[in-house]
Amino acid sequence: MCGPICSRPCGGSHHHSWGQELRLAKDRTLYVCSDCGHQQSQWTGQCPSCGGWDQFVAQTKSPKKAASLTTPPPTPLSPARPQHERLVTGIHEFDRCLGAGIMPGAAMVISGPPGIGKSTLLTQLAGHLSQKGLLTVYLCGEEAPEQLASRAQRMGFGGNEFFLSSTNTQIDQLLASLEALPTQEMTLIIDSMQTLFSADLSGPPGSINQVRGCVHELVQWSKQRDVTLMIVGHVTKDNQLAGPRVVEHLVDVVLQFEGDNHNDFRVLRASKNRFGNTSEIGLFDMTSQGLVSIENPSGHLLQGRRGDIAGSVVFTSMEGTRPLLGELQALTIETGYSTPKRSSLGYDANRLAMILAVMEARAGIPVGKHDVYVTVMGGLRIQDTALDLAVVAAVTSALTGLSLPEGFVAVGEIGLTGEVRSVRNISERLEEAKRLGYPRGAIPAVGLDRNNHSGYSTYGHVEEFCRGMFMPDQ
Repeated sequence: MCGPICSRPCGGSHHHSWGQELRLAKDRTLYVCSDCGHQQSQWTGQCPSCGGWDQFVAQTKSPKKAASLTTPPPTPLSPARPQHERLVTGIHEFDRCLGAGIMPGAAMVISGPPGIGKSTLLTQLAGHLSQKGLLTVYLCGEEAPEQLASRAQRMGFGGNEFFLSSTNTQIDQLLASLEALPTQEMTLIIDSMQTLFSADLSGPPGSINQVRGCVHELVQWSKQRDVTLMIVGHVTKDNQLAGPRVVEHLVDVVLQFEGDNHNDFRVLRASKNRFGNTSEIGLFDMTSQGLVSIENPSGHLLQGRRGDIAGSVVFTSMEGTRPLLGELQALTIETGYSTPKRSSLGYDANRLAMILAVMEARAGIPVGKHDVYVTVMGGLRIQDTALDLAVVAAVTSALTGLSLPEGFVAVGEIGLTGEVRSVRNISERLEEAKRLGYPRGAIPAVGLDRNNHSGYSTYGHVEEFCRGMFMPDQ
């Protein structure tokens, strides 16, 4: 050892440069993936966490002294405060998506592509909450307060003393200004988290370090004061929440706003919800007065549908606890390539390839020489396996040129052996179909009481269905 402090077996020949080692300890360079937030000490071309290429950005991390936190001691579960009653906003489809309203003190992230209506939705939420006498603070990080005021005025929420706005995106100053308000019972809306920054963190606003640190501080502050927090997040080109993945773990609810900018139909979907069902969705119509809840979504989706065209079929899907009817269309055309093309919108492309393979192998339907295009109308994205039989019906109809009967609906999951399997809540699906004027169709041969649904034909195999519907004489 070279001294009483050194632990290196250098035999006294080692000469320390303590100042240099202290400087190295102070300034530590980390490489952070700008896509997923993964950190490592060396730069590499590909991120080992998310697989992205050329995503690492160098950041200098300076160690800070741990702050003295005053946290309450652990307490038994029995005297814990009972759960809050949910706060009903008055926007029916938003409340449904969250599970009957907002849980006070919850932290939420709402993401979506530019122009989809995130700011419109949050302005309506702020207006409705402020009209109930609840203090609502809207942080305008991407627009001027005059723009927010103009939008609120257009929606009928102008001149409300409980509707406040702020432009202070510096996190410490923002929280200090909120502490100065006469009441701590409030809803805080951040538009958006990519505009927040802290002087104690390295990197510009929107960087991985800033977003992670600011969101963490906001969530901790809101939880301590029982403040409801809503944060707008940007999305990547793959419609994933931009920024570090840890943000999704910090908050209680992650909502995704979906739709087509060229279509007025909007879908609000919960990918995470600690207080409700993640399968629930909210359906809206974008108007000049803001977002309007669609009370009869099945009727809205089927409005204007022509049933006499080959390749069109009505399906039923369960979105949370609500059965939903929609239209699926298919188009087939002889391919001009060695490998036929399969394309889908709103339906999983891998599942489409599987269904087409089953149709050819188990039912003898010649789809191998045709390009196949499948789309779920209305801009919906459906992952329910009950659409399998509807896909078979639409593709076979398009291939043969024979349209399906009027008032026909198809429900059923297809297995690799070609069997038609039952799906959950099939009775609720068929009741909704009959209510909307679809009293006949194709359903699985198992898992259903035939006495209550006598108008529907049962099928146990995909070949039986294709021959019975499109080749009855063979």
